[in-house]
Amino acid sequence: MEKRNLRNNVFFSIIHHLVAVTVGLIVPRLILKQYGSGINGYTYSITQLLSVITYFDFGVSSVAQAALSRPLVEKNWSLISVIYQAVKKYFRVLGIGLFFYVIFLCGYYSFSRTDYSVFFSVSLVLCLAVSMIGQYLFGLTDQVLLSADQKMYICTMVDIVAISVNGLATYFGIKQGFSIQVVKLVTSVIFLIKPLLLHWYVLKRYQLLNCVSNDRYDIPQQWSGLVQHIASMLIISLDTIVLTICSSFHNISVYNVYTFPLNGLRGLVTSVGGGYKSFLGQALVSESEETLSKEFAKFEMLFHFFANLVFCVSVTMIVPFVKIYTTGVDDAEYINYPFSYLIVASYALLILRIPYTTVINSAGHFKETQLYCVVEMIVNILVSFALTTQYGLVGVTIGTLLAIGYRLIASVIYLRRNILTRKIKYFIKRVFEDLVIIVIYGMISHRMIVKADSYLAWSGYAVLATFIFLMISMVVYSISDLKVVVAMVEQVRKSHK
Repeated sequence: MEKRNLRNNVFFSIIHHLVAVTVGLIVPRLILKQYGSGINGYTYSITQLLSVITYFDFGVSSVAQAALSRPLVEKNWSLISVIYQAVKKYFRVLGIGLFFYVIFLCGYYSFSRTDYSVFFSVSLVLCLAVSMIGQYLFGLTDQVLLSADQKMYICTMVDIVAISVNGLATYFGIKQGFSIQVVKLVTSVIFLIKPLLLHWYVLKRYQLLNCVSNDRYDIPQQWSGLVQHIASMLIISLDTIVLTICSSFHNISVYNVYTFPLNGLRGLVTSVGGGYKSFLGQALVSESEETLSKEFAKFEMLFHFFANLVFCVSVTMIVPFVKIYTTGVDDAEYINYPFSYLIVASYALLILRIPYTTVINSAGHFKETQLYCVVEMIVNILVSFALTTQYGLVGVTIGTLLAIGYRLIASVIYLRRNILTRKIKYFIKRVFEDLVIIVIYGMISHRMIVKADSYLAWSGYAVLATFIFLMISMVVYSISDLKVVVAMVEQVRKSHK
């Protein structure tokens, strides 16, 4: 059952991110053409600042999922219900906090930034905020429970439908010439349907109505989980916040164009990690350390492979993609090679650290590792603000890269000392494999000059770059760690029987 849920989580997450990337590539392009780089950057800036409230979301969600792992295995419906009610109460409080934060943003964009009128700014903030408030009031508690029970694919299936309908509605709204506010309001209303459907499913599937407890329950380590989540979300959102304060909306638009396809790739890869999170959480409870170490070895190799894939192919293909994507948009300079290299490296490191932070979170070690998160935040904030004014996009990305690198090393060391007791030499071996693959790929790919003026031509080059990478990786991993490769292939073969 656990393996089947894991497969469902991974499969539907992959479909979800393919749909999200497809819709996400089409919609911003339409906004760029219809409203210009300024509006595109302005909308992205507001969206990212609204997402700050999610810093207070999965800090609790992660620790709640860890707390739910054992009760779900034991079918302890009484304790499950108590935790569910505690999480629900927490998100309701945050919903109220979000309301006041939205009011603050209305004032900030109306008076501190004079690029647009007060009415334009306030209406756009409110339209973008509708669905987020609805998520906190109705849907996130159910999502936490489903994720802890390895049924995140239920949420994913509903989201696939919502994203598809939203994409169609946005396309027709822009084609009809509606204002950006109307287009975004339609988006928000469509996404309000998701939490209602999830709540209906949870009430039908789980025995919560018969065993709701009024006892007070404190979610274990919720504040440590909050610190963890703030650090993780800052890595994603801080760049936009810094650019909003220290730079221009045109630079934010450039940043958005580069990071959206990278976010799509990262989301696709992270979906595998998300599927493993609840699986590893239950394995920590019920499996031996030897079994867990074998599972982690496969998990680790898989994500080093993904990180190398994203880095190598993206370094080659992202600037040619941006050239095609921004054809006809000449109100900002979108070609920036130094920034492209740094941002690709940042996203590759984010993927590289997933196996280590996933096991730490699955084990519920939030308080023990919160200092690492605080240091990561400080490095990110200080370096980004110090360098952005002078170096712009390059400066803000250097801060992100240094912060991610620190957290990666800290997580590897903590995992070795406190959870899996794996020797550091295994991580060093993986890094050596990474460097060998990257160097060989670079020696071969630098001879490939990408001259693509259409998505079809670009796709051909992308397939070629991916094929080169796959051949190199296959040889390197087979020589370096054939036993793990065979175990992974055998697992895939069994899963399809």
